[in-house]
Amino acid sequence: MAWIVVGGVAMEPIALVLVLALAAGALLWWDGRRTVGPSTSARRGMRHATVTFAVALVPLVVGMASPVLVFIFGLLVPRLEPHLLAVAPTVGLWAFLAVQTVGELTWPGPRGTHREARLAPRTASDVVGRAARWWMWATVAALAVAGGALALAADGPRTIARLEGGTVAAENSFPGWSWTLPLLAAALVAAGTAEAVLRLVASRPAVEGVEERWDMWLRRRAARRLVRVTQLVLGLTLAGVVGLAGLSLRWLGLTAMADDTPAVVSSEHVLVGNVLCGIAVAAVVATVGPARDPAPRSGAGQVPAGARS
Repeated sequence: MAWIVVGGVAMEPIALVLVLALAAGALLWWDGRRTVGPSTSARRGMRHATVTFAVALVPLVVGMASPVLVFIFGLLVPRLEPHLLAVAPTVGLWAFLAVQTVGELTWPGPRGTHREARLAPRTASDVVGRAARWWMWATVAALAVAGGALALAADGPRTIARLEGGTVAAENSFPGWSWTLPLLAAALVAAGTAEAVLRLVASRPAVEGVEERWDMWLRRRAARRLVRVTQLVLGLTLAGVVGLAGLSLRWLGLTAMADDTPAVVSSEHVLVGNVLCGIAVAAVVATVGPARDPAPRSGAGQVPAGARS
């Protein structure tokens, strides 16, 4: 059995999964407490959405935590190649989107002998703003541009070198094409899958017995969570690639003196590295944004006239 060492304490992977399950259960309880559904069907829909989101968070957290556990705390398992480990957060996002897809396909429809259905064509733009979707794809485009530029600048799959006075200095942690190509492919799959799930959110059966605006709020909440999680992982991936490139260039432009103090040997590399690190910080900040959309006050059974079939 593999063990995880965190802060000097050994834990089995199953223990980590249990901790994540408890966190998901706490999320479910908190989400149910803060919003009250106006009808039984509304509460059933909210419960279904919350359970789906809580389950989907488990593989997402595992995927995002994997690089941190390996590079910072030390994970005592057979180590993956760094460029494959860098894809772990996006793979966790794939699993998150897969669970969300199952949740939308199993959305609870109308029950009972008398059923109502509102016929209202909806698109992904109706449940989430176009700006959020454009920002998500802009992050993918920025990852493609950054990945292409870094791959061209690299002197090997994971190396960048500097020649000075006949001496070659190299850094072997630079994100060359062996990093950027898998990351870009994974990001494209994730963004495309997110778009498909958004269409499922838009086309799922309406919650019966509630106003249209309450039903649309429930759709917006699911779509907003979906886009924000996708944007978070893509933005952190972009920040990680650019930040690693910046640190590699800084290391390449510095050398250690006899007293272990760093000395600048190439100001150009240090300057470009500082700029890239600043861009990485900006990419992290761009993933976090306020989003508040409180549930509207709704009465049960208020269905617009002519909206039944």
